[in-house]
Amino acid sequence: RYTQQFAWDYAKYPNRRPLKELVSLISGGVAAIDEELKQLTSSYAAKVAALQEAKTKKGGNLMVADLNDVLTEEIMHGVEVRDTEYLKTLFIAIPKTAEE
Repeated sequence: RYTQQFAWDYAKYPNRRPLKELVSLISGGVAAIDEELKQLTSSYAAKVAALQEAKTKKGGNLMVADLNDVLTEEIMHGVEVRDTEYLKTLFIAIPKTAEE
């Protein structure tokens, strides 16, 4: 694609200024836009990674899932949980291949 129309911004880049100064102004603007683009790209990549991790935890097996999300009140109804000085109830996920 090519530019169909172009209009010089005389207010921002006056044509009476020396060429070296205009190049410096344009380069500064491009550098600022490039830096902003890098930050936005980095932020986007972090959000995509967080989304993928959340999907894995939600749809994955119990080895990667948060047991606090899996063991709801309905599931835990009737399960006796002990939390004393000498006795503590723990929940673990064991792969089916490790069962005896």
